[in-house]
Amino acid sequence: HSLCGNKSPLGQKLEIWQRFAGEERIFEKKIMGVFKTRSKHSNLKFNIICAYENLYENPQWDAIDGHTYVMLKPNVDHEKFIQKLQKDTIITPLKPTVFGMVTPLTELHYTYPDEEAYVSLEDVTLFTNAAILLALCALLNYLTLFVSRLRSRGRDMALRTICGSSGWQTIALLLTEYLLLLVVASLLGMLFVELVMRKFMELAMIEIPFSAVMISCGCLMLFSLVLSVVLSTLPILYFKRKTLRVQIEATSVHIGKNYFRTIGVCVQLVVGFLFLFCTTVMTRQIYMLTHTDNIERKKVAWVETDNKQQNLIQNVLRQQSFIKEILLVDPLFPNNHSTNNIILDWDGKSADAPDINPAIYGLDDEIAQFYGLKMKEGPASFELGRGEVFINETMVKKLNIENPIGKTLVINFNENRCQIKGVLSDFQVQNPKTEPLPIVYGRFRSNHGRYVAFKYEGNWENCRKKLEEQLQERGVKVISFADGEKHYNYFLRSEYNLLKLLVIITIVSILIAVFGIYAMIMQSCDQHQKEIAIRKVYGAKVSDILLMFFKQYMMQVAIAAVIAFPIGYFLMKNWLEQYARQTSISLWIYLFIFLAISLLVTLCIGWRVWKAANENPALVIKKE
Repeated sequence: HSLCGNKSPLGQKLEIWQRFAGEERIFEKKIMGVFKTRSKHSNLKFNIICAYENLYENPQWDAIDGHTYVMLKPNVDHEKFIQKLQKDTIITPLKPTVFGMVTPLTELHYTYPDEEAYVSLEDVTLFTNAAILLALCALLNYLTLFVSRLRSRGRDMALRTICGSSGWQTIALLLTEYLLLLVVASLLGMLFVELVMRKFMELAMIEIPFSAVMISCGCLMLFSLVLSVVLSTLPILYFKRKTLRVQIEATSVHIGKNYFRTIGVCVQLVVGFLFLFCTTVMTRQIYMLTHTDNIERKKVAWVETDNKQQNLIQNVLRQQSFIKEILLVDPLFPNNHSTNNIILDWDGKSADAPDINPAIYGLDDEIAQFYGLKMKEGPASFELGRGEVFINETMVKKLNIENPIGKTLVINFNENRCQIKGVLSDFQVQNPKTEPLPIVYGRFRSNHGRYVAFKYEGNWENCRKKLEEQLQERGVKVISFADGEKHYNYFLRSEYNLLKLLVIITIVSILIAVFGIYAMIMQSCDQHQKEIAIRKVYGAKVSDILLMFFKQYMMQVAIAAVIAFPIGYFLMKNWLEQYARQTSISLWIYLFIFLAISLLVTLCIGWRVWKAANENPALVIKKE
């Protein structure tokens, strides 16, 4: 569609340009058919399918990374086939290469999401579980209020029973308001689902018919209605059976003895604590990954061309007021450096030590200053002499040696023994869930005549648009522009989207708990007006009454924190294990969350209890 618009592409010709190892060639291809954009059974994506062209006469250059698809015969056990492949090796001119992950094509959607998958399957599962927990929390909140209302209507139920009202009539009366509210909530929920469904499906890369989604949501809501009716009928039957005896015996209910309400409040607070804790830890982890890496990515970008026009690009960049600094060097990120180099030998190498395939970067003071690199151990200067190299922290771990400075190693591309002059701090050039690459920094400036890195000021999109226009006017063919911060954040797109969803769920869960507590404290104050008034008559102060309510609810907050924090720690510790660098779960996080929830609860109950405690006892006692 992008090539031909509304016209048929069949018969049109394409010119496919390839460049590799300094060689270029243009292939002309004729469009013979059009495939569907995406399969519903996997996440396999392609743009063009064509016959393989051997661009290089040297067979060594045919070993290009890729995927191999194997169609098995119907009677072949694919699991045994995978096990056999994983035990075998392929011998290349460089080294034996073990088979990577082998996956059935039907599971490709779950195992290999492509680069445009903004949310992983694990994130969708986590969000679904959180949403279910939130829905149950809301249901429990309303059931708690419903039971409290049943308590307050005990005399009304007793009078109706004495006047001849049957049990089913009483149940129908009490359930009418409850069911109407649930039906209205369900309809609003369906409307909200319709509004956000397309965006969510696009975000999660799910292709499901609209009718199927609405039917599934309708079934879930119907199940929720049935479950709600069943759960609400049980307390109605319980109170109906006990109402007459309670009213006749004039049994009094004191503050703090409603155990169901206490359990309901604690569960809601546990959910609020849990979501707030997970959101805080996730926010800290994302902040650490994006702001504490040992390289400068913010306001750093580069431009790539298909020919050597660096001088012309430099002139264009120097003419722009928003360009601060220019560097003629291959960018340190993304990871576009070959790892075909092998460390053949090093001081302290054991006999069974595996091969090490480092990335080779050029480095000097100008490059180090441009990217803000940090020396962890070694000299202050980043300049290297002949036969000297720097290595990073991951490389030290791979070498498995102590005090690496002064030790020597041999790299296959020159087979000369190089001396380690210093150790640089690690930084990520790829997904932060993977270990940082082992890196060797040498005495050269790697530049293939295609890259110009620069620092800029202002908005990246505006800068990019202006640079594209300027370069296009001068006939410079640009392959790509890239912004360092935006490129790195692309790896974290799933985390960002999950964090947004989790923030929304956290806010909703806290609001549910706050509204529930506020509603229950209003009911409690209304039910115990006379008790509060009698306490004041016998000398109780306003502070004493406030303390009586605060002790009850603060105890529930403390119990909820004791339950939620270990669960949250276990969940987030497992979540953090997937990252090479992990934030610490400090003590202040627990204190901050506990104080924040305590402040919210205090604000909820403080005003209403203070108002009830300051009413005139004489007027309260005279009320019916």
